[in-house]
Amino acid sequence: EQSSTTTTTTTSAATQPQAATARASPTGGSGRSPSRNNISLFATLFGECLCDANSFRGAFARGPSSDSDVSRPRSLYVELDGVECINLGSVEAEQTPPQRVRETINQLCTDPTRLISIGHLVDGTYHDGGAESSSDADGKKHHHVGFADDQTDQSHTQTQTQTTGESQDQYDRLSSSAIRVKTQMIPLEIYESNHPGDLNSMLSRRERAAVRHIRAGEYREALRQLEVVADDQKRRPNRADNKFLAGMTLHNIAVVHLLDGNDDEALRLFGEAAELKKAAFGPEHPAVAESLDEIGIQYFARERPDDALRVFTEARKIRINSLGQDHPKVALVLSNMGCVYFQQGRHDMALASFQEARDILEDCMGSESTRSNLDLLHVATTLCNLGYMKFRLKQYEDATSVFEDALLVQQSVLGDNHKTIKDTLGNIALTNAFHS
Repeated sequence: EQSSTTTTTTTSAATQPQAATARASPTGGSGRSPSRNNISLFATLFGECLCDANSFRGAFARGPSSDSDVSRPRSLYVELDGVECINLGSVEAEQTPPQRVRETINQLCTDPTRLISIGHLVDGTYHDGGAESSSDADGKKHHHVGFADDQTDQSHTQTQTQTTGESQDQYDRLSSSAIRVKTQMIPLEIYESNHPGDLNSMLSRRERAAVRHIRAGEYREALRQLEVVADDQKRRPNRADNKFLAGMTLHNIAVVHLLDGNDDEALRLFGEAAELKKAAFGPEHPAVAESLDEIGIQYFARERPDDALRVFTEARKIRINSLGQDHPKVALVLSNMGCVYFQQGRHDMALASFQEARDILEDCMGSESTRSNLDLLHVATTLCNLGYMKFRLKQYEDATSVFEDALLVQQSVLGDNHKTIKDTLGNIALTNAFHS
């Protein structure tokens, strides 16, 4: 079944995304309007101006545009976020890499709805963001840690030039062609808050059933629905946007296998999804990086740090080239690279990775930004990893401050009784004890 790509209902220009803003901000907001120069973490993570769910849906109401500079809507689809960002966990109860990844998955399973987004394909190109330095709204230049330029890490320099299953010449030739199909997403709950019942006509029956089962934690039932959708998309790649959607659906199936505890099958499917996405979108598309990031996390869980670092490096390169050096998705893969460095005992590299990731996310968030709960969890995870590293380096005062910042974010999303909250409280107590 194919999801509908158009709708006859128009969206009023006067309608404001108040429900989206209220729902996405656990702190309730300050009542003040954020600056136009203050790019929100939510908007940059989920696409261009997609904090406005009305604009997202309105693209389908308007239909294709004749203006070549305007993104043209194509197919609607379901997108599932995976682990995305590894959590190092408690400093007192040292965990193994597989335990750390599984604990992160368990955190996500407490509310699987936050993993679900509604996306659509649009005609358009990503801007080249590959410059090492960038400017903020005031024109101030920022230079981020570039590991390929770090003379203390020659092995990483060699790794960054490698790509999975391709020679560098072939990779450069493929990536030189323009990416002409973009993906844009908005969290399911925010979309539904703005347009209740709208997805009944915009997603297929099987997609709606899969979403319903995932929300209920009925992962095997969700898999049955998604596998039928994937089989149809792979069997008929020339129908509508099936060649693009097949890789997205396989990625979703892999995520559900993760949630259901089937890690080996998830890794296999993430690899297949990455290859399908490369063939459809091109090797430098952000959708490819989504699957590569999950592959790297699974390699980390299997204690294969060199493989994990190789794949994370490729994902980081793709995200920088397509999304820009300062994009939050770059921060997430940097945090994952920091976890690998920590596991290898390369503590200076780990600290640099976590600090850069924290800086990127803080620049994107601002104090008054619209934020989704999943975004906030990623910010908290990155802060906890930085605090963990500072504790290991005996920077106890800094570690306490970072853990306390992370705790505030976690409490706004998870409540006070979640295991993650207890771990962070334990980290603060232990750090204070050492500091004293």
